[in-house]
Amino acid sequence: MEVAYSAQSIVRLQLNQNQETQVFPPLLTFSLEHSILDIENNINVRRKAYMQDINALLETALKEAKNLKPGESFLVKDLFKGYLWNRIPRGDRLLLGSLFLSHVSANDCQISVSNKGASGQQRYQKK
Repeated sequence: MEVAYSAQSIVRLQLNQNQETQVFPPLLTFSLEHSILDIENNINVRRKAYMQDINALLETALKEAKNLKPGESFLVKDLFKGYLWNRIPRGDRLLLGSLFLSHVSANDCQISVSNKGASGQQRYQKK
């Protein structure tokens, strides 16, 4: 959907499928503009909250990894209780795994990256 603003504050919406043009009066234009801003603000707020959630999960994993004994091998999912891990959406688990790998590789946190397991999951070992 494409939005075009005219000099008289009239909005034309051109629909890609059938190229129909609809003209809206200025009052509706005003509310549409505010609705778009509200949606953008809502997306930004949710994006920040989402990243805070992912960062909180990363911090939880790093704290739990400190409890491991030297030489222990583990997966990121082993750092969470089973029911908690299962509640994390799959996409978030994948992102968490990538962030954990990046953090461990970039920082000295007494964790080394091992080989991947048979299921393709990255294994780690406590130093």
